[in-house]
Amino acid sequence: MTSTARLALIALPLAVAACGTEDTAGNDGSSAAPEARVTYYDDVLPILTTRCQSCHSDGGIGPFVVDDYEEAKAWGAAMAASVRSRTMPPFSVDASGSCNEFTDAQWLDEAEIETIEAWVDEGMEMGDENAERVPLPKPIALQNTGEMVSLFSPEAYAPVPQDYPGGEYEDYQCFVAEYDADRDRFLTGFDVIPGNLATVHHVLVMEVDPAFAGNAAQMQALDDASPDQRGWDCFGAAGEDVIPEGVPVAWAPGTGAVNYPDGTGIRIEAGHQLVIQMHYNLLNDTGSDTTEIQIAMADEVAREGKQSLVDPFLFSAVLGNPESLPPGQERTSYTWEMSLNEAMFESNPTDGEVDVYGLLPHMHERGLSMQVEYDVDGQTQCGANVDRWDFNWQRMYFYDQPIAMTYGDTLRVTCDYTTMGDTEPVLPGFGTSDEMCLVGVYVVPR
Repeated sequence: MTSTARLALIALPLAVAACGTEDTAGNDGSSAAPEARVTYYDDVLPILTTRCQSCHSDGGIGPFVVDDYEEAKAWGAAMAASVRSRTMPPFSVDASGSCNEFTDAQWLDEAEIETIEAWVDEGMEMGDENAERVPLPKPIALQNTGEMVSLFSPEAYAPVPQDYPGGEYEDYQCFVAEYDADRDRFLTGFDVIPGNLATVHHVLVMEVDPAFAGNAAQMQALDDASPDQRGWDCFGAAGEDVIPEGVPVAWAPGTGAVNYPDGTGIRIEAGHQLVIQMHYNLLNDTGSDTTEIQIAMADEVAREGKQSLVDPFLFSAVLGNPESLPPGQERTSYTWEMSLNEAMFESNPTDGEVDVYGLLPHMHERGLSMQVEYDVDGQTQCGANVDRWDFNWQRMYFYDQPIAMTYGDTLRVTCDYTTMGDTEPVLPGFGTSDEMCLVGVYVVPR
């Protein structure tokens, strides 16, 4: 570079700085007011209140509170890093609008993330502690659509480790719910309050017709076979040779209260029983459990919905020819696809029109991400992009606007995993040490 060029490079920023000084000076020669700095009370607390305080408050599950300046300041750097990486708030599906929009999205926009980062970078100033506070949003609660029913609130139940294919630190136990099935009703929502977060891996509630295929006699036989325990062992579904009709309730850690979209619900037929499957992972804790399950019921709904849980990766193991994931891989994928008719277990093939209202993604602890796609009329649509899977924060994701499909259209799912810690092929299975590539789908026929 010539000496003239070097002088030009030095002179240019000096000239720009000089021009800036002249432009910002007042008529009396004084400098303009400095740019306002980001402060906790004025700028950051409103964001934390709206997005974070439902968990990070006194008695909440968060490890610190965000409505105290000194405590928030102590955790400031960690908060900035967590919101930038989008590990917090916990919302595994990308809600930026690039792949659909979702109701009740715990999602910070870019301006909110930058505000928290600027506060940390500028020294985490306190600001005006008398600044007007934004109201704390109401948490999602189970909506009473007609009748609230308590399915399960047992006396302390002590899980018993079983030697299942997934490992000896598991217990799958089924119970018949105390449910009055005197008439057809519609399940419009549910809430599960786990009694022991360290052990409760998932909760399913299955509808079972006791008059079908000897279900009643088989459940009684299974129950009688373990007189020292409540309920019966039920690795898989509702127990060996018990055939359920559907799964209206599916809960995993982080799910919270679920309200099916307004005007919809899942029919529970008169005379049918609700069977609860509790899956306990007992590797770190064998304490007792007092999980509670609440459901909202309505005598009628405008549109009847249906939910299924589908996972061909898991099905391969159930059918006796399990596929597997290669060990020692930083990233490896499994993809499956099927018609929506197959995914919803419809007995008669049909091209009937349906609205897909929501999804429940599910993998285990090796999961990294999941991509859900729909092929509708030959065109591929993005269904959901789970770009940062977290086993501890699982939930049902409902669309702001349902996806219009027919039963003849295609559902495609790709799951990504890491198997770096494995020396043997990873098999699909129900145990926590196995893997899944499962999606729950909630649809409403039009």
